[in-house]
Amino acid sequence: NLEPHPHSHGRSRRRNTVAPSKNSNNKMRPILANLLLASALVAPGRSFSFSWTPTTTNQHRHHCQRPFQIPNNNYRPLVSAAPSCQRNEASQGQYCRLSTTSLASATSDSTVVGNAKRLETLAKLANDALDAHASDILKQFDARVSVISEEYDDDDNDDFQQKYLRLGLVATENFNKDDQTVGSLPFYDSDGSGLGLAPHMATKVVYKKELPEGYDGWTGDVGLLAMLLLNEMARLNVDGSDAKGIELPKRKEGIQNLMEAWVTTLPSFEEMIVLHPLMWDEDDQEKMQSSSTKKIYRLLDDIDDDSSWLDEKVWSADRKTFPETVKIRVGDEEEERPCFSPDGFRYAVSLVRSRSFFVDGSLRLLPYLDYANHDDYNSYEIRDGGVGTLWGSAKGALLKSGKKLRKGDEVRISYGPKGPADYLLDHGFVPPMCRKTGGGGGGAITAELSFEVDDADRFRDDKLDVLEYETYDLAPMEPSQMFDVTGGPGSTGEPDPAMIQFLRLVKLGGKDAFLL
Repeated sequence: NLEPHPHSHGRSRRRNTVAPSKNSNNKMRPILANLLLASALVAPGRSFSFSWTPTTTNQHRHHCQRPFQIPNNNYRPLVSAAPSCQRNEASQGQYCRLSTTSLASATSDSTVVGNAKRLETLAKLANDALDAHASDILKQFDARVSVISEEYDDDDNDDFQQKYLRLGLVATENFNKDDQTVGSLPFYDSDGSGLGLAPHMATKVVYKKELPEGYDGWTGDVGLLAMLLLNEMARLNVDGSDAKGIELPKRKEGIQNLMEAWVTTLPSFEEMIVLHPLMWDEDDQEKMQSSSTKKIYRLLDDIDDDSSWLDEKVWSADRKTFPETVKIRVGDEEEERPCFSPDGFRYAVSLVRSRSFFVDGSLRLLPYLDYANHDDYNSYEIRDGGVGTLWGSAKGALLKSGKKLRKGDEVRISYGPKGPADYLLDHGFVPPMCRKTGGGGGGAITAELSFEVDDADRFRDDKLDVLEYETYDLAPMEPSQMFDVTGGPGSTGEPDPAMIQFLRLVKLGGKDAFLL
């Protein structure tokens, strides 16, 4: 599936639009039930290869309906950590500590990724905030942030997560069985006063006066979360100017302190250049474009279109509110990060893709829960549920143990039953599960299906009306839809309900047409 593209800008442009709108005429070439089995795999050094695997079950991605997301999907820390850490009984097992050997064996990228001193500073900032406010705000959080040792000295070990030192979560209590709640986070996102971030907060709270009514960017919910993230960075600006973003949403002091500590500890711009495909150089992106079913050029075009429009219409018009760069205090130092600019938007989108969760019907950023690293087998996805409060129960997100844990053990979660191309494009790595194919290896297997409402369907117009008005308020579905079907660990073995729903609409006719 090689696609030609000009050399001048590294990739071809799809469109020129005055304002971003994902509902514009942007039809793909539909191939009914076409199995696209080529998936991109990344190895250290970013060499690429193909993997072909059979099809089984569950997972969907709506092309324009819910950009970059799947149910309970997790876009979290880019390079996760090793599954084991060193228990420190003197500190009651609350934190994983690095041995002298670990500190000395940092990778050649340690000045950018896996910098032990910086990571320990970040862990302390996060834990100080948790110690001060977790019991009041998060209600339950029996874990702390820690630097996890890398374990990559085995040539046969293909777990890219274990290459670098990285932040992770370790248990502060014993969990004697799986499926126990380790941490929780109530949403409180109707007015944005909670710790979590949801897309509607961008258009209805923070940027309500800046964005036109019905703003609908090409990057969808991911772009809205990226805009919220940039604003939180700007609120921490210490460059001496008054350019500090929009002072919304309003939060209680404890919640705001937790938010500021979390934003401070996010991977830097330089780290993301090393770790995330959206930030890679053009040569590496070209390799990924020609070797994966997930086309990175299209995502980059979406990001460019949205950021160009925002820069021209919103950010450049008020640099006193929307600074191009900000300085954030990290311990005793100040880090400069791009902010309200095309580079800053792409940086924020890469953070959102790697750290967000689809929970309770919406894509969300869930601070502190997102420190948890991935495990192929003994883990659960972040799920929605009731969070006990002083006044009863509130909607929130729950982090569950996937196995028995002792105090000091690393707490891991599942990033979802996705194929290798999705893992690479979302998180910048491919887990071992996705590298095992056939022979009873227990690996993830994935394929991509494409379906459409036929142009010759006599009820096509009625079906398009259903897709536009009866699906999702902010993101009508397109007449052509693509779905990922994935099996292996973490999958339910059942057909994707969203795919079945769409196919019922596609095939609806005859005496059943009155249902339209």
